[in-house]
Amino acid sequence: MKNILFTICGRAGSKGLKSKNCLGLNGKPLVLYSISVIDLLKKSSNYNITVALNTDSDRLRDIVNSNYQVVDVPRKLEIAGDKSSKFEVIKDTYSYLLNNNTIKFDYIIDLDITSPLRTLSDLNNMVDAIDSGKYDCVCSVVKSRRNPYFNMVERLGDNIKLVIPSKFTARQQTPEVFDLNASMYAFLPDYLVNHDSIFEGKLGIVEMKDYCVLDIDSLEDYEWMQIIHKSLIEKDIEHTNVYDNFMKIGQ
Repeated sequence: MKNILFTICGRAGSKGLKSKNCLGLNGKPLVLYSISVIDLLKKSSNYNITVALNTDSDRLRDIVNSNYQVVDVPRKLEIAGDKSSKFEVIKDTYSYLLNNNTIKFDYIIDLDITSPLRTLSDLNNMVDAIDSGKYDCVCSVVKSRRNPYFNMVERLGDNIKLVIPSKFTARQQTPEVFDLNASMYAFLPDYLVNHDSIFEGKLGIVEMKDYCVLDIDSLEDYEWMQIIHKSLIEKDIEHTNVYDNFMKIGQ
């Protein structure tokens, strides 16, 4: 039986949208969408699952602990600022578990609180990808609507230039590119311990639906997320399952 550590990381402060990790989404706490899809995986698989919450927010901790059994990991002050990388926090969470737990984890998977538009199929795809043995790390992505070889530009003094100079005359000719959407990351333990970036090893991707490019970093993002999510839970059975599972979490 494989042992999976799921990490959920959320700090107390936020410059873009105040206390965004403690927001609600269509009547449910935002963070519990991550918990719900993990719970669905636990109920539908033979994986031994541990969930760790890394936070310095008492409010966020209370929301999670009142609904699900997790390991509380105190957020270190040196990685609590807005310039700290998510990779550092995930690594520190895993280190905490190693020092305070006897379980040997096969994989570490992080689910981002502010990117809740994921389904059990998405999570299964992520587990399958890291379980394939092909990759050190797997990231969730969506197909990019813009391409740096064709229709993405950057400033050069008072002018602009193509990000990657090319002679392509149609977007269909360009290399396929993706947006990292930060919804999910999966790691092999040794890679997480011995590296400082997702880009240093063999990196794989799991593609998600186009609308999963959106995450909450501003009030406008939050308003759009409410609208999109409401539509999804009315029309898409997989999103409905995550939403309905709130009443059965932990049962």
